[in-house]
Amino acid sequence: VLAGGFPGAAVAGREDILELLEKRGNKEWNLKNKMFHYGTFNANPISASAGIATLKIIATGEPINRANRASSMLISGMNEVIDKYKLAWCVHGEFSGFRFLLDHTCPKRSSCDFRSCDYDYKKLKGGNDPILTQSLRCGMLLNGVDATEQGGWVSAAHTAKDIEKTIMAFDRTISWMKKDGLI
Repeated sequence: VLAGGFPGAAVAGREDILELLEKRGNKEWNLKNKMFHYGTFNANPISASAGIATLKIIATGEPINRANRASSMLISGMNEVIDKYKLAWCVHGEFSGFRFLLDHTCPKRSSCDFRSCDYDYKKLKGGNDPILTQSLRCGMLLNGVDATEQGGWVSAAHTAKDIEKTIMAFDRTISWMKKDGLI
């Protein structure tokens, strides 16, 4: 958000130190006291303006709501695929993030929305089988979707078409994993 998608950077620290980087209207200060800094995009007005514009858009709440709705659609769709293959897996998450839980023993697998989950939190947040997760990641990449071994994130830029493409990639990946005897 800092530069609204434009090249940008920020430096943070104590005021008494950072003021040494400050360019002032005093020519003598700028020549003798100002500390030189190699920040390529420091004080870039275009990047700063883009950052401000982006923050104003985000402040409306609509991009966040759109990302959250898209994530809910993705989680629901992936869980339908999991049910289709009758796997002891689930996809869960809050807000715009999602996580894979593979080969678990939770009896509420297909009905749980994880909002009042009583499943062991260590297993919920813990790691999955690395062979399964790596195979899942590779399959998703081969299908044009970049998700991590643990899950991923959805943004306001993701469309319904993107969500559908991701669900189809997930379906094809699970199909391949079944054919390869991984699941």
